[in-house]
Amino acid sequence: SFLPYMHVPCYIHKVHCYIKFILHCKNSLKQAEKFENLITMLFFSYLMLVLIVQVMVQIVLIFKIYYLDELFSKDQTIVDSIRLMLYGLLLYSFS
Repeated sequence: SFLPYMHVPCYIHKVHCYIKFILHCKNSLKQAEKFENLITMLFFSYLMLVLIVQVMVQIVLIFKIYYLDELFSKDQTIVDSIRLMLYGLLLYSFS
């Protein structure tokens, strides 16, 4: 389920190379290094944000599956259908 996020690093890398090329042409290598550090930091913070959001979604889904029996203890068919749906979402997000 990381596929929607995978094209963004490519765009970040292209922008990074473009900025580095422009700054290199202007003979300001120190400025290019600052931009390189900034772009690298933004890239890794973006990946960490995606990872944290993904983990939070997994935790919420696991807790929903675990506590469904207490929430819908009257009608077992509702519990089974919702649990199947959440298990499907869980498997889809890990694939």
